[in-house]
Amino acid sequence: MKITSVTFCLLLVLALCNQYAESCLPFYTTYAVMILRNPELLKLDLMKYDPTPEEVNALLKIQECYAEHSVLRTALNIKFMMIIELSPECIKHVMDRVANFKNQLGKM
Repeated sequence: MKITSVTFCLLLVLALCNQYAESCLPFYTTYAVMILRNPELLKLDLMKYDPTPEEVNALLKIQECYAEHSVLRTALNIKFMMIIELSPECIKHVMDRVANFKNQLGKM
């Protein structure tokens, strides 16, 4: 099955938007390593998640897709992801999480 990098990014961003606070930094760290196009760095980064060999191979194949395309196309993928991340739905979710966290701090 062939999946484009934009489709992959879209699916990951939409899936992570529900758990934004917990997963934002790890996702973007791994994504940044992926677009660097260095398989060894990607393997090192993925070690923190204890992935299966199949998961590592899948992400390495996605990284190969990035390596086949220009840096401009990768930049457009990043821009597309930022448009989704800055959508009103995602921002509202983050603000709700912050408000909830403040309420929990106030109860302590």
